[in-house]
Amino acid sequence: DGTLTTVETLASTAICGIIHSVLGGQPLLIVGVAEPTIIMYTYLYNFAKNQPNLGERLFLAWAGWVCIWTAVMLFLMAMFNAAAALNRFTRFAGELFGMLITILFMQEAIKGMLSEFSVPEGKDQSLPIYQFQWVYINGLLGIIFSMGLLYTALKSRSARSSLYGAGLSYFSM
Repeated sequence: DGTLTTVETLASTAICGIIHSVLGGQPLLIVGVAEPTIIMYTYLYNFAKNQPNLGERLFLAWAGWVCIWTAVMLFLMAMFNAAAALNRFTRFAGELFGMLITILFMQEAIKGMLSEFSVPEGKDQSLPIYQFQWVYINGLLGIIFSMGLLYTALKSRSARSSLYGAGLSYFSM
């Protein structure tokens, strides 16, 4: 709802990237916003706007404190080498987390595909661009392009081990 926009996201990513590159000694590190981060902020915002003590106006302050506490926990985990505990677990836990991320991606993609077949909220449905045939064509084009992307991704999987498709990844194996 405009509370956390691209400007705030880029600014916080830039600040975090500068701090991480100076303190971490990795000046060429690329810091970006990933889908799990966006999903986390979406859930935080939906939770905050339904709470009478938080609401939309205190969302950024609350999200900031969530991030600060997360950073404190990550620093503590790094200081005590908590990553060594991962050797005690099987790959199953990592695969479960990967599956969770995959399901969240698919859920958001399906929501996006279904929204292509409807008129956006707050728009005048009597406008010619929001007539049934145009909305229907828009949704069908979205499905066609999505299937084309899926087909291309599945067909290009073997390029990783190809001598001609992606030479760098062949030598990194």
